[in-house]
Amino acid sequence: MGATDRPKHWPKHVSAISIEGLGSLGIDPSNGELYWDGRKLAHQHIHGLRNFERILALLTAASAVVLAMIEVGRVAHMF
Repeated sequence: MGATDRPKHWPKHVSAISIEGLGSLGIDPSNGELYWDGRKLAHQHIHGLRNFERILALLTAASAVVLAMIEVGRVAHMF
């Protein structure tokens, strides 16, 4: 594959960047933001878990701990 050839699975209007074109790509080391020819590239921030997801994760973890304690109790003939 040449420097400007694009993979077949890419959209038709997208082409690869040549080695010379990489000189237009920049990064701000203080926050990791990407720039193309001095202009900031649009991107999405990845957000953390929402409250519902946190509660669901907590309930899942608590259930796993309780079930593990029950199994340990069964093995030790406590229950």
